[in-house]
Amino acid sequence: MMESMVSEILTKLCKTHTSLADHDISFLTNVALELKKIALERNVDVFIDCLCKNQSEAIVVAEARRENSLYAFSTIGYTIREDDEPAVFRSLRFGVETEEVKALTHAITSKNLVLQDVKPIKNKGKTIGVLIYEKELSKENKKTISATFPHFSLEEKYHYLTNIHWVGECINDALIILNERKIVCYRNNIALKVYEDYGYINDILNAEYTKISLHGTLNVSPELGQVYDEQEFYIRGKFYICKQYRIIQDKFFYVIILHDITQDKRCDNILQQKKASIREAHHRIKNSLHMIYSLLDIQARRNASKEASNILKDTMSRILSIAASYEVLQETDLYMINLYEVMKNVAVNFKNLTEGTSKKVQIIINPTDITIETEIAASVALIINELLQNSYKHAFIDREYGQIIISAKKGAIYSSITVHDDGVGFSVIDFKNEEKFNSLGLQLIQSIVEDKLKGRFIIESDSKGTNISFEFKTCELSSD
Repeated sequence: MMESMVSEILTKLCKTHTSLADHDISFLTNVALELKKIALERNVDVFIDCLCKNQSEAIVVAEARRENSLYAFSTIGYTIREDDEPAVFRSLRFGVETEEVKALTHAITSKNLVLQDVKPIKNKGKTIGVLIYEKELSKENKKTISATFPHFSLEEKYHYLTNIHWVGECINDALIILNERKIVCYRNNIALKVYEDYGYINDILNAEYTKISLHGTLNVSPELGQVYDEQEFYIRGKFYICKQYRIIQDKFFYVIILHDITQDKRCDNILQQKKASIREAHHRIKNSLHMIYSLLDIQARRNASKEASNILKDTMSRILSIAASYEVLQETDLYMINLYEVMKNVAVNFKNLTEGTSKKVQIIINPTDITIETEIAASVALIINELLQNSYKHAFIDREYGQIIISAKKGAIYSSITVHDDGVGFSVIDFKNEEKFNSLGLQLIQSIVEDKLKGRFIIESDSKGTNISFEFKTCELSSD
């Protein structure tokens, strides 16, 4: 390919797909013009790849193929991902060399596997691309390491085997130990598997760690036994947490632990998806309840019977109270819900329902930081609504104004919610009369409190007003 064409194609690809500046593109062009010479001298296929704007792909901007190339066609303009060519992304990310790592490419070879050596191309200290040398993957490429404990005396091997080796094979994390020169002097089988999965064909024993690090720079603490650096990184479909330690100042100087958190991430994603699904379900339930409310409202307006209309309105109020809990549920955590928000929503819906009537009742809600389990939220909302209805209908006889206060109290064993009104009050003794009890609509409340909440229902009343409380175990209520 003519030099002018190499420059034109490289410039066009870089300007279209990368964020490189003009001076970086010019620098890459000069390197690209040397590729043919490199390919012939080293008998390899050689490429220049640059990171794309989306940061998840790299693009081939230049190439030179040897005489017996693995490729039957040009790959210029092809994009690659880290799962296929991990060495390329390691060198792009960290600006370091990566040697003898397997890659899945467009090469016409067995299973399309090749062996890559990758070197960063830097301009003014910044990595702007990588130079890739590719050769065919074969058994001859793989080095054999016969010594599990290199450069150790028999005494040192015995000490190592009895004190460290068995421990390393008992843990479920990748364990790598470096000596004072940052050379790998031990790795457990899990670490070996991690590097094999990444694409390294040779054992990492005796390797210089800076050349094989999957997480970047080696940072260590001057304090013995302390974690200096803990970072999360992603490679080839897996997430890891890397912890780095400095230990005894002897043969073993650094300890690297790679903890696979992929399953944790997947579980967290599943949990987030479930949360989103449940919130969506709560949203739809709330909308359905509002639709039912609207249908009942239409029916109530058309019904000539005042008694039937009042029954429909009571039902509408109950539906809105349940909808109030779902309105909070769609914005909150899966398991707990803020009680104050539930009380506030019930009160707002009740005020809207009674707006335009002759009675002007003020509803005050005392703030609370109590949270309740989502399982009982609808029951609590329904009870509060029933108590508001009861006060509104019966407490302010022959009065245009009144006040209702809703408050909650957290106790060591039981927590309680109280609805207080400053109405006319009544004789609690009359509640022995079942007909009177039912007429005040309190039978439903008692049933929910005792059967659903497993709590108690308490009524106090005199000429100054009425307090109605319901209690339930603190295990069903907890503060934030």
